[in-house]
Amino acid sequence: MEDGAQAKKLLEASGYNTNEVNKAIAASIQAMWKNTLNVNVELMNHETNGHS
Repeated sequence: MEDGAQAKKLLEASGYNTNEVNKAIAASIQAMWKNTLNVNVELMNHETNGHS
């Protein structure tokens, strides 16, 4: 996705699930980005918006 603002908006709208599997996946992606792209990211937990 070329539009960073739109990507951020979609990510925020999706909510974030805090179960242990999702935490592990996020931590793995964080490590991959650091090792491969030399990008540091901070993982932050946010409540989900719910589903309709």
